[in-house]
Amino acid sequence: MADDYWKEPPYVPCHAELFGLAGALIPHPREAQFGLLDIGSGSGAFAAQVAQNFPQAQLTLLEADEKLLRKSLSRIGSDAARTDAVALDWRGEDLPGRHDVVSAILSLHDLDAEEKRDLYEAAFGVLGRNGLLLLVLRVKAGTPAVDHAYRSAWQQQVMAGGGDAALVAQHLADLKAENLGTVADELAAVSGAGFVEVNCWYQNLSYALISGVRPI
Repeated sequence: MADDYWKEPPYVPCHAELFGLAGALIPHPREAQFGLLDIGSGSGAFAAQVAQNFPQAQLTLLEADEKLLRKSLSRIGSDAARTDAVALDWRGEDLPGRHDVVSAILSLHDLDAEEKRDLYEAAFGVLGRNGLLLLVLRVKAGTPAVDHAYRSAWQQQVMAGGGDAALVAQHLADLKAENLGTVADELAAVSGAGFVEVNCWYQNLSYALISGVRPI
């Protein structure tokens, strides 16, 4: 999809809190120089936030869709000078470079459990010591009934916020085809890739914020 509307308000009702906390977990002072690899950066919502909050950070945006990559650079604006934009399908190619933070923000829903495990291992490989893996994921509930409640509550919140009914219907249809794991599944996968201090910091319905640290 060339438009990642489902990463933006009102389609992420908890967007401000979720993205704000994700940025707050980056363990560097505002003026620090560090490198962040954003996997599946889409139109650059999270990367633009990081660029604004950390004016010395070097950003690498990874996105298979070149149209979205151009939108990312446009959104980042003057900070594009310290940004590398890489058109690459991370499911079939090695992750580039060496980084202090690797983020994947609502970009892994097309991957099955094995593909996500492979990606977590690949992220481990490009992180330096004490490097941070930062994930914002869509997750499923432990039972179908609770999962249905997640989606019903999400639909109500989005429509109350002015969402488009056709886009909501499309998104709900897409969710049925996605390979979502539970929070427990994702925590186990991140730990299994070698990360420590693995934690779910936030969950709101089907949105979860998870991190792990590459040990020394």
